Formats: sequence, C-alpha cells, structure tokens
Amino acid sequence: LLRRFPSLSQETDAAGVRAISLSLKPTDPDFKYELSEGVSLLFKLPPNYPAECASLHVSSQDFSGAVCAAMDKAIAKEAKALEGRPAMRDLVRFVDNNFALLHER
Repeated sequence: LLRRFPSLSQETDAAGVRAISLSLKPTDPDFKYELSEGVSLLFKLPPNYPAECASLHVSSQDFSGAVCAAMDKAIAKEAKALEGRPAMRDLVRFVDNNFALLHER
C-alpha cells in the first residue's frame, strides 16, 4: 500500500489499535461524479488483526454523512467476509472497484 499511497499515515493508540489513513481518487469507470478532493479512508486495525477484522471509514467533503454511513455499512460487510486474513489491500480494491455501487446505496 505504501507504494500506491505515499501519503499514507499511521498511528497506534494505547489500546494497540492501529489507525491508518490514506486518500483515494476513485478509478471505477461507472462512477460519474467529479470529486474535489478524493476520498479519505481510515482503517482501524485491532491488536489481533487479521484474526479480528479491520474496520474502514469513508469520508469526503463531497458526500453527505448518510452516504458515508451507507458506504461504511457495505464495506463492513465485505470486511467481515475477509476476516481471518490480511485484507487491507482487498478492501481498498473493493472500494475502488465498486465505488459507483457503494455511492448509490
């Protein structure tokens, strides 16, 4: 991920939860909207990741809170399906490849 997202940043809190943030410009050809800034993705990896699934929150100044919440819910379902194995790259790919579908939910 560092190669594709050089601006990736990460922190670990006192509980051992690692937060990783990055910015994504959607490449889904079905997504027809122009975004002013792209989309921010915030991963939260529990201390026992990948045994426990990661969470991923989407935010963008171009989307309402309701759109971001609906996207988060769909992504959480995909993350749960990937539980038990490293899934960060797969989740980024899922978001990027399904951006139009996620946005319409």
